[in-house]
Amino acid sequence: MKDGWLVKMVLALNLACCGAALLIVVLGPSPDGAYAVYAPTGTAAVAIVAAAGGSLVAVSDDGRTAVTRGEAGLRSRLVAAGAVLVFNPVLARGCKS
Repeated sequence: MKDGWLVKMVLALNLACCGAALLIVVLGPSPDGAYAVYAPTGTAAVAIVAAAGGSLVAVSDDGRTAVTRGEAGLRSRLVAAGAVLVFNPVLARGCKS
């Protein structure tokens, strides 16, 4: 009984650590300080970037995803401007053709 509990605890701890590592990679900026922004339906990502004071680097074909760079605090300004998700732009490469 105790061995089964220990295995479950080790697996749960492993899953939690992997999840935390994934969040750090996904939600952090790229090494050059860029972020990708995903906008809600009906909103252009460019408008969110402009409202947050970021400089536009790239935009997806549908206009809902943009890559931006800016000064400190950009991530929180992007969220305040209405971004659904702010994430590492390496993951957004598939959104731009």
